[in-house]
Amino acid sequence: MLPMTRSVAYACLIALIALLPQASRAAWQHNVLVTTPVLQPIVNELMEGLGKAESLTNASQSPHQTGFTPDQAKKLQEAEIIISPDAKIAPGLAKTFAKRTQEGALVIYLTKLPETDALPYRAHNPFLSAGHAHKKKTKQLDPHFWLDPLRVANMLPALADKIATYWPEDEAGLKRNALRIALRLRAEVHPELMNIIAEAKQRQSDSSKTV
Repeated sequence: MLPMTRSVAYACLIALIALLPQASRAAWQHNVLVTTPVLQPIVNELMEGLGKAESLTNASQSPHQTGFTPDQAKKLQEAEIIISPDAKIAPGLAKTFAKRTQEGALVIYLTKLPETDALPYRAHNPFLSAGHAHKKKTKQLDPHFWLDPLRVANMLPALADKIATYWPEDEAGLKRNALRIALRLRAEVHPELMNIIAEAKQRQSDSSKTV
């Protein structure tokens, strides 16, 4: 059986993906690349009607990898916008990102946007303590802001603004989508994930009492 922290983390991510509606797009206009599939559902919704988000890695691959397949190299070369959680998540990408920036691509590090500052583990937010498998001391910082629907909701307008600097003609659509997603994250996803965490903690508590 998976440890409670890891199982809750998976449940959080699965619920987040499931609760966000799948976008139906008649045509792709723009090409956006995210470095981890965790970000793909949210960015796809933000780009609703404007483009698609592909992921550089899949669920079985580490986002910290330094080597890339020919298919991954092709994705990096063709992307107009590249979105990464943090510059430190894959140091091996730094040179590639710098080269793509010189070629005209826009590279966005989400940790440089508002509401994504790292917070201490086991503090401020239950998703950062119960929702991730990393085991750290309380005083250390947890950069995994995307486990928190509220922080993602607060970050979305800034991400929309950043993307709009590259595609100003789509600013209105991006802002409209950001508002729609943020409302859903606050009203539906956040309460649902709180219930998942509460139920997981209750099961763990009940199990410990029977031992």
